[in-house]
Amino acid sequence: MRADAGRNPLAISLERVWLYGAACATVASLPFILLPWFHDVAYRYDFACFWSAGANAGTTTLTDPQRLREWAATHHMIAQPFSYPPAFAWFYAPLSRLPPMRGLAVEELLMTAIFAIAALLAARTYGFGKLFSIAAVLAWAPTVSSIEVGQNTALAVALIFVAGWALTRNRSGVAGLAVGLLLYKPTVALPLVLLLLARKEWRAIGITALCAAGWYVASVAASGGDLFWPRSYLQTVTWWLPLDFAGGPSKAFTIPTMLMALGVHWQTAWTIGVVILALALPIAARVSAIEAASVMPLVGLTASIHAWPYDAATALPAVFFAMTRLREPWRTPVIAAIYLGVALGMVVQHGVFALAAVCGGGTALWVWSRFPMAVSVVPERPIC
Repeated sequence: MRADAGRNPLAISLERVWLYGAACATVASLPFILLPWFHDVAYRYDFACFWSAGANAGTTTLTDPQRLREWAATHHMIAQPFSYPPAFAWFYAPLSRLPPMRGLAVEELLMTAIFAIAALLAARTYGFGKLFSIAAVLAWAPTVSSIEVGQNTALAVALIFVAGWALTRNRSGVAGLAVGLLLYKPTVALPLVLLLLARKEWRAIGITALCAAGWYVASVAASGGDLFWPRSYLQTVTWWLPLDFAGGPSKAFTIPTMLMALGVHWQTAWTIGVVILALALPIAARVSAIEAASVMPLVGLTASIHAWPYDAATALPAVFFAMTRLREPWRTPVIAAIYLGVALGMVVQHGVFALAAVCGGGTALWVWSRFPMAVSVVPERPIC
């Protein structure tokens, strides 16, 4: 039975969407199912960093990498610095009151719920059914990965969907607030900040700026009263990112990270990322709001100097937009191939190139097809 195309855009039933989606999610989860050492992520991986940061929120230890590493070691946690604005540690302060395994379980449930909320926002924005949208979000392999390693990508995805929904309805204040809250992860927020500037959304930009001031003040409190925490933060980031990259170059899938894996200097790779953003901005200024808000997170992901596979959950708005633009008989096989390829790419050696093909290829195709609009003298009517 074929579902209504307005609610389920694929030429297969909703039941099959859930069945195939569950298969993709299971494939992406295989490392956590088969390898025993993946089950201690609360102590060894991403959540360990967040738990340690939450426990030190409001102290000078939070922004001192050496002291934070020593504190984590005494609590049998993996030692790594907190590479987020200090204020974001307050989010994890309640979870740090629980034992790490329990805190991780609570966070995983919370992030799953936030992903579901993001799916409902996507359903309203793109006109798909709620159940279909939930399946499409949870079947995306980076979604599953981000939940299982204790990451907070769900927050970013939800805020990106909020910003897109708001821009399509001329709710610039809501869009500015969403982008401002997204500043908790500056590399993810940057493409949307640039988008607001390119489209001259001045009210939204003003609210985003107020949010940035709020993050600063809250970070002063989180860092134990350090008015100059941005200096410590930048020192931590510039020190940590090369070490983090050196530990996992096989996970590189963005253009700059793949170039660095090939030995290109990080400054050159960063410059190429800037060029990618610069090529996209004139296009984003002239296409429809829904198209710009959907594709710019994908462009930002492609141009990112630091992104791991779980960050590719932020490509979901572009995936949803593609489902509104592709037509049968190509839409269903193309979308199915993307989902399956990304799921397999998350678990096989060098398979991360599937993500590179989706993100880099999607960005290149969009820029190539839309660039004539950006350089056209006569303004063209938006696509939608």
